[in-house]
Amino acid sequence: MAKIDLGGSGLIVPDVALGVMRIADKSAAEAQALVEKALEKDVNFFDTADIYAAGKSSVVLGQALKDAGVNREDIFLQSKGGIILEDGQISGDGWKGPRYDFSKSHLISAVDEELKRLQTDYLDVFLSVSYTHLRAHETDSYLVCRLLLEKKKNPLTHIS
Repeated sequence: MAKIDLGGSGLIVPDVALGVMRIADKSAAEAQALVEKALEKDVNFFDTADIYAAGKSSVVLGQALKDAGVNREDIFLQSKGGIILEDGQISGDGWKGPRYDFSKSHLISAVDEELKRLQTDYLDVFLSVSYTHLRAHETDSYLVCRLLLEKKKNPLTHIS
């Protein structure tokens, strides 16, 4: 599997990631088989988001990784946050969407909830889903993620 430098971050990852937006539609056995097939093909980069199937995709992925006996250090987990669904946040202030929320409290909550859903202690990358015309270093979400990186027990290894 070819490798790339993810966004010039110095983080070397496979050039193919398994996106799991629809993994929530799979049975536990199907999800485990999907993870195992990906790993068999040297795809160890998994991409999810807190809004995929209202969080269920991350739950199913986390369980599939556990059921497949995957060692956390052997995979690369990326998730995203910052979008509030029409029905409201998955876990948070309960305000209705659709809307963006890049507040410190929401992004920290988004990461914490994803960690629970994925059954892991850290994410390799957390992306704040924002307007494409904003530069990351100018957004509050970037600053919040920097704070998360600087925490003593830090749940992120890279941000974007």
